[in-house]
Amino acid sequence: MAFVRMTLEEVAARAATRTPKEQAVFKRRMRTTTEADIRRHMIEDGEDPAAAPKFERIESSKEIRKKLGPTQA
Repeated sequence: MAFVRMTLEEVAARAATRTPKEQAVFKRRMRTTTEADIRRHMIEDGEDPAAAPKFERIESSKEIRKKLGPTQA
């Protein structure tokens, strides 16, 4: 299964469309997911579960504008 990145708004919108039965199934699946399952999913997705998390610095919009040099005109 591929890793899907969603915003919080997208997660909420998707959750709002679930039927009560689908919501119950979703909650059951979340409760029964083990650490071993998560580790297996990471390996299947080509990630190393033993590796330290990598964090990338995200530039602010102010920094980007400064680098690009746009003007109001």
